[in-house]
Formats: sequence, structure tokens, C-alpha cells
Amino acid sequence: MREAPSTWSQSESSALFGAMHAVAVGGADRELTRVEKGLIEGAAEHIFDVDGVDADALTDVTPDELAAAITDPEHRSTAIQMLVLVPYADTTVDSPEVAVVDGYADALGQHPNTLRDLHQVRDLHIKRLLVDYGRRSIGAFSENTEYGPMRTAARFIHQYIGDSHVTERWTALEGYPEGSLGHTFFVFYRDRGFPLPGEHHGTGELFVGHDSSHILSGTNTDGPSELEVAGFEAGMSADGFGYEMLLEVILDYHMGIDFGASSVGIEPKTGEFDPDRVTTGIRRGIDCNVDLIRDWDFWSVADVPVLELRERYNILGDRPAVMEPPEFQRTDWH
Repeated sequence: MREAPSTWSQSESSALFGAMHAVAVGGADRELTRVEKGLIEGAAEHIFDVDGVDADALTDVTPDELAAAITDPEHRSTAIQMLVLVPYADTTVDSPEVAVVDGYADALGQHPNTLRDLHQVRDLHIKRLLVDYGRRSIGAFSENTEYGPMRTAARFIHQYIGDSHVTERWTALEGYPEGSLGHTFFVFYRDRGFPLPGEHHGTGELFVGHDSSHILSGTNTDGPSELEVAGFEAGMSADGFGYEMLLEVILDYHMGIDFGASSVGIEPKTGEFDPDRVTTGIRRGIDCNVDLIRDWDFWSVADVPVLELRERYNILGDRPAVMEPPEFQRTDWH
């Protein structure tokens, strides 16, 4: 996303909110659910800086009306990502809502991967989606060479099995100054019983940016917090991949579909989506001036205090650097 919401005109944002309402009701004459209402109003307040929107009072706009109101390509790209998010507000993805999204996508000329993912969730093609998403993820985190994705996949598997040389580098973070990113990262992992990169059955160095996003945004690791930090990552992303990452977490923590949670020892959950927290996370990610997932080097700032990095990266808020782990994640690792 990574665009300033202030660049949107009132007519653009109003049309988008009307379209989000139309998707939510899916052509039916019904009231919005609590989460649907919260998502639209949270997007208005937190992402687009529009106060006082009453989602229940919105008037639906047609696809042609939305396309006429939003002509900027970047704004259209943002609009479709917001519309794709709406069907996930419920814990099921309904065909009528997806059909409405498709109409807007055609009118805007926007058909991102997240829209194709939405179709697969609607059709319950979860295994196929998992393969597609896994392939795209490996590509997103790989060097842009012929064998880059293959090397990334091999490194992930190797570190999942265990690599003592990699582990040695990361355990050395215990000796970094208290309050630094490096020491905080070490404590974050140990307090929760997470294997450090290189330790057996760990997620390896591929997830360092994600876990650093937790620390630098001050967002914990329970279900609603995972959804919030996924929103933060979606806001940071300039190419839409962050919204694909948000989808993964929605499936695991809101729709009860195992899309990777069990691989790290977490049972899928239902109904954990807090729209206020997710939209706040998206806005904080937009305001952040660096993509911690794709364009950032952990080791270059490992000795810098977390609070200093938050100021440097424009990560707003006054959350503590060290967070007590959720009760279910506390461990006697030490």
C-alpha cells in the first residue's frame, strides 16, 4: 500500500466505503455484522482519516460509479485490496459477496493475487491455495535470479532441520545491550519458546522480518495481535504481497482454516479478527518508512535500541519494547 491516505479525495473515499458496504451485504437486504461494520468504519477512521462514517447508513455504489470516482491506478490498486478484505470479515466466504468483488475488480481493471486467493477460499481449494501461496512467498523472499527461489527453499528446509552455525550467530544476541533490537529479539523468542533461527523445527531466518515487525510495532503474539501485525505488514508493502500475508493469518486465526499455524504448534482459531486493531495496524504500516519484510537488514541495526528504531522508522505509538508473552506461550526455556 505505502501511499498517504491524504492523497485520496472525499469523492474517492466515499465511493470506496459505499463499495465496501455493497460487498458486505452481497446484494442482500440485511444489516451489517459487527465485524463488517467495524471494518468499514475502521478503514475510514484509521486508514483514510475520515471521521464519523456510519457504515449502516452508507449507500451502495455500482462498479461503474466506483470506477468513475477512482481513476488513479495506485488508488484503484488500494481499493481492490480493501474490497477483497471484506468477505473475510465473516468466518465464511460467501459466493454472493465474492461476485460483487469481481464486478468491482472488472470495472477497476484490477485482478491481484489476493482476488484469485479469495476465489480459492470460496471454492474450498485450500491445498491448492497453500501451494500457490508458498510458491509466491518463496519468490518474494528470494534474490531475483534463476535459482534464487530454489536456494531460498533449500535454506528454509535446512534451517528447519537444524543448523548449529546459524544458531550460534543468533544465540549471541543474548549478549547485546538490553533494549537493543538484538537483545530484545533474543528475549522475545526465548520467552515464548520459539526456536531461534537454525534451531530444530524453527522457522529460520525467513521469518526474522516478521518477528521483528512484532517487536518494532509493539504487537504481541496472541491471535488478535497476529492479525494486527499482519495488517501492519500489509500497510508496509508497496506491491500488494503484504495483503497476501494478511490473508494467511486471517485463515489461521479468524476462519479456523489451518494455513500454517499447526506447523508452529498453534491450533487454528475462529473469530479473532478485531477490525479496529487490523485497520490501525494497516495505517501504522503505511506510516512506517521502511518495509521490514522485504527491504531491511536486521544485522545492520541489531545493536540499536528498539525505541530509537521506532522513531527512525516512523512507527507511531508508545508501546513497550519488551512484551510479556501471552499466557499460553510462556515457557521455562531458561
